[in-house]
Amino acid sequence: AHSLGGFLDLPHGECNALLLEHVVSYNYSSEPERYGEVAKALELSADQSALVKGLEALRIQTGIKRSLGQNGVEKSNLPELASKAITDPCMATNPRVPTQLEIEEVYAAAL
Repeated sequence: AHSLGGFLDLPHGECNALLLEHVVSYNYSSEPERYGEVAKALELSADQSALVKGLEALRIQTGIKRSLGQNGVEKSNLPELASKAITDPCMATNPRVPTQLEIEEVYAAAL
């Protein structure tokens, strides 16, 4: 979300919302119990699909409806965004250690 916010000049929270369901989908297999707790708090089934769909619905309900593409991100921007994201200090706390290509795939899913 940091590199995306700088690129699009969007609020950090909005960038988090645009990416959350895709990041959870990527990370779910590494922390199913923790994500199960999130699902429980949202009164959703603890399986990955239900949680991701529930997060998408929550994003839309809160008025964040535009995709990354609708916000101006193009597929050609993904390598640059991913190269910045992979060096972000916050990446140290991510449940999985992604490659640059995997980060590009997360961004692509949010297009």
